[in-house]
Amino acid sequence: MKKILILVNKIVGKHKILLKSIQVLGGEKAEVELATYKDIEIFISGGEVSITVSGVDIKNYNLVYLRTIMARNEFLAGSLALYLNYHQIPFIDNGIIYSQRRDKLTSNVKMALMELPVIDTYYCDYTKIAENTGKIVSRFNFPLVSKDIHEHYLKGIYLLKNPSDFKKLFDEFDDKKQKRIIFQPFININKEYRLLILGDKVESVNVRIARNCDGIKLGYKDENEEEEYLDVNEISPKLRELALKAAKIFDYQICGVDICLDENNDRVYVLEANRSPGFNYDSKVSPEIQKVAEYILEKANSSS
Repeated sequence: MKKILILVNKIVGKHKILLKSIQVLGGEKAEVELATYKDIEIFISGGEVSITVSGVDIKNYNLVYLRTIMARNEFLAGSLALYLNYHQIPFIDNGIIYSQRRDKLTSNVKMALMELPVIDTYYCDYTKIAENTGKIVSRFNFPLVSKDIHEHYLKGIYLLKNPSDFKKLFDEFDDKKQKRIIFQPFININKEYRLLILGDKVESVNVRIARNCDGIKLGYKDENEEEEYLDVNEISPKLRELALKAAKIFDYQICGVDICLDENNDRVYVLEANRSPGFNYDSKVSPEIQKVAEYILEKANSSS
């Protein structure tokens, strides 16, 4: 018997008509289920990715039909397509995999599937966070981190230190329409680097400004502090290889890859691969603009 999953934003009468039609035509050869995107949970642990719908791993289906995807759920389509494609599970439509949105969740799923070291991550629909707080805490313990998947530059990142901080988190997000959050264990960062990739080379490395973890909102200890730029050779070959692999996975030619070292166990994590990294335009401090200009001219001169 073939198991078919149809995912929709909201189950309505017309979806049940489609379900019934498939059941009648398929008879005993097909088992069809309807579910919504709110039923999805995503968990990355030790580099392994699991995506479930109402507790069932979607790779257990023979076909998944992503029937309707409203704007608020588009970010999930990329993660689902990547996961299904990785496990060779047919899905409709294949074109979704080429229109992935670059949010933190989709990026982490892709990097984990491609065996890059990423921080353990949990996602569920915002409306189900309250009922899943026990699950989140049991997996990560306090302190733990919540991140808005669409924000950058430490915006939308919160450090939850006790159960009451969940209430503070909900209050912070009450006025936002896009409530898309992932949870991760808190990493005591020893060093954090941004490696600038141009083509197939690491051309610049800077040490990121230290984070302030005192309050519920993460920020920088000193926003006016100048970032320190290092000679590329001061960074270990392992970190350079990871950054180049991250850029290649996303097929980025100009890319800023954020990598951190855990102070507690020296583990390395790839935090992000950004196709539109912010540059430091002060040539007295940073070599980035000079390197980017050289790369662009090189690419232009090599074109036919």
